[in-house]
Amino acid sequence: MGWFGLYVTLAGILSQATGIVLTIEPHKIQYTGNDDVTIRCELGESDLATIGWMQISKQNLLMNKTPFLVLRISDGTGPEWGSEIDDAKMDEKTTVRYSLEPLDETYLEVTLHQIECGDDGVYSCEVFGLNQNEETVKETIREELIVYSFGQRPVITYFSTTIPEKKLTVTRGSEVTLLCNGMVGKPHLPITWYQFIDKAGAFVSLKEHVSEETLMVETDNMCSYNGSSYLTLTAPLDENEITVRCGIGPLNDTITVVTGDTAEKSFNTIFNRRSDILHTEANEEEQETENGLLLSINPSKVQYQGYFDVTIKCDVGNLAENLTRIGFIQLQKESLVSWKRPYLTLQATNGTDPEWGTGIDGQKLESKSTVTYRRHPLNEAFIQVVLHRIECDDEGIYTCLLFGVDNENNMIETTVREELSIYTYAGEPVITINDQRYPTKEAHAPPGANITLTCTGPVGKPQAPIQWYKYDMFAGAYVYTTEGIQPENIDLPIDHLCRYTGTSTLTFFTTVLEHEVTYECKIGAFADSITVIIDGRSSDISPSFSRETQPIETEGINSAYCQNGAGVLCAVLAILVWLNIKLE
Repeated sequence: MGWFGLYVTLAGILSQATGIVLTIEPHKIQYTGNDDVTIRCELGESDLATIGWMQISKQNLLMNKTPFLVLRISDGTGPEWGSEIDDAKMDEKTTVRYSLEPLDETYLEVTLHQIECGDDGVYSCEVFGLNQNEETVKETIREELIVYSFGQRPVITYFSTTIPEKKLTVTRGSEVTLLCNGMVGKPHLPITWYQFIDKAGAFVSLKEHVSEETLMVETDNMCSYNGSSYLTLTAPLDENEITVRCGIGPLNDTITVVTGDTAEKSFNTIFNRRSDILHTEANEEEQETENGLLLSINPSKVQYQGYFDVTIKCDVGNLAENLTRIGFIQLQKESLVSWKRPYLTLQATNGTDPEWGTGIDGQKLESKSTVTYRRHPLNEAFIQVVLHRIECDDEGIYTCLLFGVDNENNMIETTVREELSIYTYAGEPVITINDQRYPTKEAHAPPGANITLTCTGPVGKPQAPIQWYKYDMFAGAYVYTTEGIQPENIDLPIDHLCRYTGTSTLTFFTTVLEHEVTYECKIGAFADSITVIIDGRSSDISPSFSRETQPIETEGINSAYCQNGAGVLCAVLAILVWLNIKLE
């Protein structure tokens, strides 16, 4: 649980102690578009003598805490939607119920029909009133509604082209770049590349020559996470074919790369054609850019460390040849947590300095930026902002907008867009069992135990997936596994969009058939591992498994009996019991 989740839990405990109750049923729901969720805020047993208002507020990744539904008890009116809520839409998709009396049965309830991804968020129940001593009191409790979706089968393509019959023919020694793309669900599942290894007789995960996973999410549908990842490989000189697989959770796509001395030209032809097309399109785009509005962000990708400078410049460029005058030049910004909005505007006619847009913290930006501009001559007009001490919320898509009048006296509006990406690196993960770390990387457990490993660590930005591997004695290597793994949870504080912390759990069942099992958790290039030794020693994982203090009777076999002797007989009996459990 991240600090945000802990804060929510503690706030809930403290608020419930005063009597307020907030329920969300169900609080975790799959996105299907036809399910209902009921959010109920009720007073319960409270010290309040009179109530002024009861309110349900909402907060999510795209929205600060906002009044959602307000019941003003003192004036006797019915519930009202918050000022930033779409009343017509909510009236259509909700059912609202409430009660004003008796006091201890006061409640406010809203049922959301046809649940949407935008309904996801942290909801607060807030009550304001007077206690018995006529002192003003405000009580609050929070609960989270999670709307999730599943991943879908990915598709491997070669230069944006699907691969016929899942076979790609290339020349020996040539470089091949494959793209894996698909819906990764929410919370998102990692995209993982594999190669079939004949000696191991299985697919083994690939780490080298794999690009960082890219995630795209539509702001109007926060359940549509689309992920993509590239794999670059060199066609081997000594093998006729290699088989690679791309997986999103348990779903995958597999292709075979066939090599030859004189390979078929099918995909080489596509490559050449598409190169020509792309080259032509690039030239046309470059010409349009050269003859039009210019927007530059330098550097456009920067590591978050707090002391880099980024320069964003919007320049009229050669567009001036077709202009007689300019109305304004404007920089706009949009990001994951804000819609596109005016960022900095230079009015060409009023002679004033550039102005920060509404909703922008101008005072903060003035202290951390340098703005320069020029209005005349027309062909040298520009607006530029240098951001000092770059921060995570500076990230986003910036748009340069010019409004003016052309040579034929027509009003024109021209835009160009560029993205500023701020990234952080992943860090060392830590594996714990029941919130306990094991510095020796070893833990002991008896057969028949359910063990849950928890891996937590900084996943960076863009997020590196948390992946689990189990050591395979026959392959002599760690092999990627998805068995017993729960969907990865990402904790992203709203006030610091660079601090992504990921958590993943893996649960497995110990048996007498394995003396020890070793698991490794990886986040990018960083890893932590632990070996669980399955023996007759006292378990140091959980007191309930201790054989010294509490012999455990399991399907007729006493663990203390196994400890004190008769080892061979005990092992045989344990195997028979285990097989019996499996057969049942």
